[in-house]
Amino acid sequence: LWQGACAGGARACGRAIGAIAPGHRADFITLDTDHPALVGRGGAEAVDSAIFAANALPLRDVVVGGRSVVRDGRHSARDSVRGRFAAVMRRLLSAA
Repeated sequence: LWQGACAGGARACGRAIGAIAPGHRADFITLDTDHPALVGRGGAEAVDSAIFAANALPLRDVVVGGRSVVRDGRHSARDSVRGRFAAVMRRLLSAA
């Protein structure tokens, strides 16, 4: 199912994605195997549990286009995004 979704998504986007292969983008994730939804699971069973059984995605790392975006569960822009979001919410709520 997962491989079919990746292949179909790549075809739909018309891009070299969905595989770790020469000429493809380096997009991948690593799962947090200590997450309660994944403890004791490995391989395809861990992927199934991450997708279908977890309340939140048990991601540890995310790499997009060869660039690390999430490391050890923390997004690289978390602090700046959080600050901008808080400022917008304060403006919106003070105008209400």
